[in-house]
Amino acid sequence: MSLVPSLTVSRKKRDHLNNKRNTFTFVANLSVLGIALVLFELLQDSLTDFEILGCLVVGIGSITSAIFVFSIDETKLTRECEK
Repeated sequence: MSLVPSLTVSRKKRDHLNNKRNTFTFVANLSVLGIALVLFELLQDSLTDFEILGCLVVGIGSITSAIFVFSIDETKLTRECEK
């Protein structure tokens, strides 16, 4: 959340970025619930369900976080905002 103000000085663009962040958060929550529903219907063992769900959520979250961290060049963006 603290990265958004340093990405742009335009209030309209900041609002757009915040809206995108909220949308992706909502999609991520729905995805976890959908995966949980499928797992709980397919498998009978609750412990296994939670273990698989936990591993999937941590794995997907780690991959998407790594992609975000390596694709955003904050120093370049901050320099552009100062101009």
